[in-house]
Amino acid sequence: MGDPLSIATGLTALIRVVAKATEYLKDVKDGGKERTKLRDELRSVTCLLEMLHDRVEEQGESGNEDGLKPAAMALLAGPDGPLERMKATMEDIVSKIAPQAGFRRLAQPFKWPFEKNDILELFRTIERLKSHFTLVIQNDILNISKLTSEKVHHIGKQLDDMGLEGRVQETEKILCWISSTSFWAKQSDILQSVQQGTGQWFLETHGFRDWLLGNINLLWCPGIPGAGKTRLVSLIIDAVETQLECSESPLAYVYFDYNHRESQTQSAIVSSLLEQILRQKSHLDLPDEVKSLYTSHAKKGTRPSTKQLSEVFRKLCSSCKDVFIVIGALDEYASSDELAVELVDTLQKLGNNVRLLVTSRTSTKFESFFKSFARLDIAAQDQDIRLFLLATLNLDFLSHKLTRRDVRSSLSVLPRTLDATYEQALKRIRTQAEEDVELAETVIMWILCARQPLGVFKLQHMYGVHLLALDEDEDDNSVLLEDEDLPPEDIVTGGCGSLAVVDGTSKTARLVHYTAQDYLSRTLRVHLQKPRLELTKISLKYLQLLNFQEGPILSDTDMVQRFENFPFIDYAARYWGSELQELQNEDLWKCLNRFLSKEVAVSVASRVWSLPRHRCPYWSQEFPKDVPELVLAASFEAPDVLERLVRQGKDIEGRGSDKETPLIRSARLGHVKNIATLLRLGANVSATDIAGETAIEMATLAGKSSAVKALIDGGANVNTINGTEGWLVLMSAVSSGSIETVRLLIESGADVMIQTSWGESALSLAALSGQEVMANLLIDSGAILPLNRAGRRATLQAFKKGLATLVSRLPTFGGDYGVVADAGIPREPAAAPSQLAQIAELEETQNTDSTDNEVDLSPAIILEGISYKRGFQRKYNQLNKIGKGTFAEVFLYARKMTGVCYAVNISTINNSNPLWKEDSRFTRDTSTIR
Repeated sequence: MGDPLSIATGLTALIRVVAKATEYLKDVKDGGKERTKLRDELRSVTCLLEMLHDRVEEQGESGNEDGLKPAAMALLAGPDGPLERMKATMEDIVSKIAPQAGFRRLAQPFKWPFEKNDILELFRTIERLKSHFTLVIQNDILNISKLTSEKVHHIGKQLDDMGLEGRVQETEKILCWISSTSFWAKQSDILQSVQQGTGQWFLETHGFRDWLLGNINLLWCPGIPGAGKTRLVSLIIDAVETQLECSESPLAYVYFDYNHRESQTQSAIVSSLLEQILRQKSHLDLPDEVKSLYTSHAKKGTRPSTKQLSEVFRKLCSSCKDVFIVIGALDEYASSDELAVELVDTLQKLGNNVRLLVTSRTSTKFESFFKSFARLDIAAQDQDIRLFLLATLNLDFLSHKLTRRDVRSSLSVLPRTLDATYEQALKRIRTQAEEDVELAETVIMWILCARQPLGVFKLQHMYGVHLLALDEDEDDNSVLLEDEDLPPEDIVTGGCGSLAVVDGTSKTARLVHYTAQDYLSRTLRVHLQKPRLELTKISLKYLQLLNFQEGPILSDTDMVQRFENFPFIDYAARYWGSELQELQNEDLWKCLNRFLSKEVAVSVASRVWSLPRHRCPYWSQEFPKDVPELVLAASFEAPDVLERLVRQGKDIEGRGSDKETPLIRSARLGHVKNIATLLRLGANVSATDIAGETAIEMATLAGKSSAVKALIDGGANVNTINGTEGWLVLMSAVSSGSIETVRLLIESGADVMIQTSWGESALSLAALSGQEVMANLLIDSGAILPLNRAGRRATLQAFKKGLATLVSRLPTFGGDYGVVADAGIPREPAAAPSQLAQIAELEETQNTDSTDNEVDLSPAIILEGISYKRGFQRKYNQLNKIGKGTFAEVFLYARKMTGVCYAVNISTINNSNPLWKEDSRFTRDTSTIR
């Protein structure tokens, strides 16, 4: 293995083994500091190996004279050399922490397998081998630095003389400290899977060429799922690396993965990109800013902030001609598109010479943010699909032939179209044993009909419950699911042939391509009712498992553990009723009645369905209690089911701890058919929940205009005033941003002139939040801006947002805000929320008669420039005061619906509003849930 190609191949294989060990280590339980140190060591090894791989590749391209010394190559290639020893060490680690066979590895974390003495010896071995690699890299760096000089002799002596050894080690230590996250292995794996010729159309487009030439600063490349974005990213990276090989413009890239979003923080991504650029720009000496950053944080054991990293990154970019950054799958970066957009904005600000290329799925937020930038859509080209799918499926077909003669004869009859290829794959599945055919067809149909992606562990639980359901007595439908009931992972998906694949990291089972989904949906349409019915029954059965009857879960940790141990519970709770309206039959009705008759099952379903997606402290306790069966059923659009339950005697006005009725829940979710049925059966359209909100208000807040119309048709009052604040349904519609709902309410007689006790009107809210179209609609409907602080504030905010045309149209009660904005307005009494501590003002010491220093005490001012929301006092009860500090008092609040307690900081803000003059006499109240 002495030639560069063989060594590079060996290094690639070794990098994969290290990556596998790092991945397995994530699932290992216990280990403490030793586990953390081993993980850091593995990532450090990866960094060294990638550097070494680059040097070896350069050696293969340029010859011995310009690269590694023969002695260095011999050091790597020896039969007992560092590569072989590191490989053996890594394989030993993998063998000890690799998952157990079968499903049990998914049910619980793995134990720490190393004894104290073993792990210490392992660390010493890794350190020795890292030193070997570092020496090889040092020799290479020395050669590069002397390319234009005479040949170097006595490398070891010169290294000592020049002090290079210590400098290289220090450089590597700092680089690994900046970031140990590497995307090189993933790039290599993906690139190797790309069929030759794939994606060439994209690389030849004018948009990509302009970006590569530096004429475009940001190129957005959106595409639908299955369009080949990931493989195209690997081709883009490879093309850019080739183009920039001899230039002074570095390239950095990131592959986002939805399953790793917790670790994909903005700071971590900026760190990784910075580290990649530094490796290309700083062969030996790092910039002083980087060294200073490391020194200041390393001694404290802290990490630099995104701002600090960005400052260093910005200075580094200024020393480059261009800096190219490729972002793959931006939509998988974080839990919200807003955070993804913030990251792009941060990267944009690194310098005018930063060239960003971003791929993602489309979304409303992305469309809005990227609308002013260059766009190049990624579409699945027929040629690319044929190159990839036909090759994959046909090779799978040929792999089942036993002789060369069979292979040769089959080559002449290979299908030429995707439909024919999929048809052949289905026929091949049906040639298996009867049990295998049944399992494969069941799994494929579940994947096809499921309303969210199904992981392999979910499929194991689903099939386990499916089989138990066939064996159970109808009168005793609660069973205990145990490990021995779950089929092994490889059996669950193994019979699906090439139609279904399992993603390596996420373990998500999916059809091989969206064209397969289209083919199966078309050709098996008449057979889809059976799997949909099975999914519904399995969901109902799963929620009744005896495993969930152990009592209430009182901590976030225990809830997380439940989701991990019972992965199908989230799907079952959120989708058990999704097919009820379409699949009604007596057998399903019996299953539903059994489920609704079990108090624990209903409680489990209600709790999981209600849990917030965003996990903040105590998220596992944020759910209403004692929710009636009819309210739970109203979570789904199933009017016939609701009517049947009402006629069975279920209370149409039944409520849980949140006081939500079936009608209010249906309105909140926009279930129009449910609303019509419940109103026909006598539901109270004016009923309120625990926050005093009616069904029509919940529908307007959600922007469900169809539901609002159904409620109006059912007699809902469009001018209902909520609570003592004077909040109107029309104001809720403005807050939702739904122009259709606002227009509907106005046409139905909503009063556009009503004001809250804070002086706000629908028009002032629309202007305040910058909703120009909404404000114009209200103006055209006769709305007039109130002549008070709310009106003045709305005018100023609209002007700040650049809505000069709107400002010129804002009518007032005989006032001109060009004058009013500069004039004093008589003091109005503060309408402080009744559940909050009263607003306190500091003692006035001067200008007590002046009106220029008036302070607006309405709660809207706190959210000025962001959005308008009512205070939380309507959903929280104030308990006792628990402390105070500078400009703040802390109270304990309990959420009315759940009883969960929060500390609330009632703080004061001085001089924070542009309307306030230079006078710090006034303080005001702001409430923040901690």
